[in-house]
Amino acid sequence: MVRKLAALFSTVLFFYLTIQAQSVSGTVTDALVGNPLKKAKVSIVELKKNTTTGINGNFTIDSVVPGTYTVRVEADNYLKLAKRIFVKSKKAVGTADLKLELKLYKVSSSVRASKGAMSVKYFFPGHGNVTIIIYDSKGNKVRRAFDRSRRGGVRSYSWDGRDDKGNYVKTGVYTCTVSCGTMVMNRRLEWKGANTR
Repeated sequence: MVRKLAALFSTVLFFYLTIQAQSVSGTVTDALVGNPLKKAKVSIVELKKNTTTGINGNFTIDSVVPGTYTVRVEADNYLKLAKRIFVKSKKAVGTADLKLELKLYKVSSSVRASKGAMSVKYFFPGHGNVTIIIYDSKGNKVRRAFDRSRRGGVRSYSWDGRDDKGNYVKTGVYTCTVSCGTMVMNRRLEWKGANTR
């Protein structure tokens, strides 16, 4: 008898959750040009549910029960996006499945291995203080620069191969880290020495 009641309760509970559950769907696009982004990873952090966008940037995550969640979106060469969402119960009148429009900002960079100064282009969407740090292959800080209080958009930083003391560094591979608030991008630099021509 107890087993039958437990089985019945489990069936009713599953049916209830199924009725309450919704799908979370939407599109992921480039914030500047509006192109759909395929193969972007979309996940609901708390539920450990994830999927990837299709050729038109579309995605769907099914069986999401009511609650507040964090949707995280990642795509190659784009800044990560985290968005809080609230999924309502389908019992509420007029409640439909949740649809999202998620826009990612591209990390723009232009780096080439050469002698002389190297230019790093970067993009951040909003106004803020930008910090730029150059690290060597061992993770030691070589050069620290500030691009203070700049408006959002495409900017560039030119590194002449010198450290904080004004000395030329050794040839080799370095990492340029550009950060603004919680947004961070890293770019690989191959320094081949000063241009003496």
